[in-house]
Amino acid sequence: MSTTPPEPTPRPEESTDPERIEEHIAATREDLAATIDALEAKVDVVGRASDRARALRAAATDEVGRPRTAVLAAAAVVVVGLVAAAVVLGRRR
Repeated sequence: MSTTPPEPTPRPEESTDPERIEEHIAATREDLAATIDALEAKVDVVGRASDRARALRAAATDEVGRPRTAVLAAAAVVVVGLVAAAVVLGRRR
């Protein structure tokens, strides 16, 4: 989820032409805004976690919101495996 900031805007050829200077300032502002947006997205841990949870929830349910059969089967396998492991470890002690 890494985004590369755009290449820095090349400086004008030390021009004193106000129009070129203004163009350079505008381009530099756009570069700075893109960099700030990328940094903001990286530090928004809660937002990224919410997006990931939403994607997982959508993948685990059908269009109506009911759990998918494959997800229920996988959950059942995990539960059975945990119970079996607990029984085996309990007998060893």
